[in-house]
Amino acid sequence: MDDESLDRLWAINVKATLRLTRTAGHETRDMDVRCTVVCPGFGRTEMLSYTDKVTPAKMVRPETLVTMIRNTVELPNTAAVAGLLVNCRLEDTL
Repeated sequence: MDDESLDRLWAINVKATLRLTRTAGHETRDMDVRCTVVCPGFGRTEMLSYTDKVTPAKMVRPETLVTMIRNTVELPNTAAVAGLLVNCRLEDTL
């Protein structure tokens, strides 16, 4: 599969995940359940070691994602966050 097809497939999956999470959030809001989707973009992990689109030095560090997720989870229920879209570059998929 070429890069353009992979980018399209990624965009479709991100949008579907955002929609599913938003729907789950609406369905569970009266149960004190918050739903947050995390779309980390290019994270510095082994899974993305193959790519040449972004150098590892410019990728989001896993520790940064952990901090963002922890801060979101620790918010009170009155401050629900629908999604964390974390990018290290301007992405055409958003």
